[in-house]
Amino acid sequence: MKTIKISAGIALTFFVIGSLLFLLQLVLTDRSTVPVIGFYYVFTAVIINSIVVLTLIGKLFIDQNYTETLKSIAIILANVPVAIAYTYIVFEYTF
Repeated sequence: MKTIKISAGIALTFFVIGSLLFLLQLVLTDRSTVPVIGFYYVFTAVIINSIVVLTLIGKLFIDQNYTETLKSIAIILANVPVAIAYTYIVFEYTF
C-alpha cells in the first residue's frame, strides 16, 4: 500500500505542476517564457518518472505483490496521455 501512496503522490505532484504550466501558457499574453520553463519541467518529469517506473519494474522481480506494483506503475504512466494532450494543444493553438 505504501508503494501506491508514493506513486500517487508523485503522479499528482507532476500533474498539478504540469496543469499549472499549461494554464499559464493559455492565459499569459507573453508566451515566450512558459514554453522554456515547460521544456525543463517535462525533461525533469521524464527523468524522475522514468526512475520511479524502472524502480517499480525492478520491484516486480523482487516482491511478490504484483498487483500493487502494477497499479503503482499505471498511476505513474497515467500522466503520459495528459502530457501528450497538453503538448498538442499548446503547439496547435498557440504557435
